[in-house]
Amino acid sequence: MWRRNPKGDTRNPEEVRDAILQSVLSQDHWIIEGVHHRWLVDSFKQADAIIYLDPPVRKRSRRIVSRFIKQRLGLEAGNYMLSFSHLLQLMKWNRDFDRKIRPDIFRVLESYKSKLILLEDNSYFEPYLAQWSANRPLVLAEAARRAEE
Repeated sequence: MWRRNPKGDTRNPEEVRDAILQSVLSQDHWIIEGVHHRWLVDSFKQADAIIYLDPPVRKRSRRIVSRFIKQRLGLEAGNYMLSFSHLLQLMKWNRDFDRKIRPDIFRVLESYKSKLILLEDNSYFEPYLAQWSANRPLVLAEAARRAEE
């Protein structure tokens, strides 16, 4: 829900973000990913399943550092060039995620626990997804969105 710009990304205003979300939800098939749990409640209501990828902190940290190195070496493209200070911010966010953000996500998802599938490793994701028919709506709420790439 960002507006991409060569000079730097900016967040869309809430009304634009919400309009984009409603546009996505009006489609027959969709997948939504991210940690934006508070404003995705409409998608949780409409989803057939909510898959929460929940890798351990160490695994997420390794992936963040790996992505940083690959981008700095030009081996991987990103939406923005990670600086060392941004790497430190990501590492702090990752460290604090389980203590601060994850509990809030699970409070929001409590109402949808009959739809919730918790996966600790993304290697379980594809086999699980293969079980679903291609015409079902699905919400992918990923705990460490970019760290899983």
